[in-house]
Amino acid sequence: MEGLVWQYSSMGWLHAMPWGYDHILFILSLFLRNSNYKSLGIQCLFFTIAHSISMGLAAFFTISNSTIIEPLIVLSIVAVSIENIISLKPHPFDFGIIFFFGLVHGLGFANALQTIGLPKEHFFAALFSFNIGLNWHKLASFFLPSFWFINGKKGYLPC
Repeated sequence: MEGLVWQYSSMGWLHAMPWGYDHILFILSLFLRNSNYKSLGIQCLFFTIAHSISMGLAAFFTISNSTIIEPLIVLSIVAVSIENIISLKPHPFDFGIIFFFGLVHGLGFANALQTIGLPKEHFFAALFSFNIGLNWHKLASFFLPSFWFINGKKGYLPC
């Protein structure tokens, strides 16, 4: 079981980067929109909860249609990026939009999991481990460098 946890968390990490650049671009678009760490954290939490729900359900019920899901993921990145350009302030409905886009991204993660394959006898452990890998990557890529930046260490971000 320990090997399975390590294997699937590593695959989750690798899906986030280099394979899952779309996930990183979406989080980066949230990062660029927020000057407030608390707001960024809440938005990322909404995104994480949403993608965890849809990824789990889609993987469990084998829901897959990458011809629809992948363009929707691209649309989510474009939509948040355009919103960043048009509006300088976050809106109350941002959380709903982020949650919806999190659901869409979760379907994309489920597609990746279906390609990789989940063992039936350890389905939930593998699913949870993959998700942990995704989220550890998110933490390492954005939250740790943001602490550095917020604390006034401008210029060099250690990531």
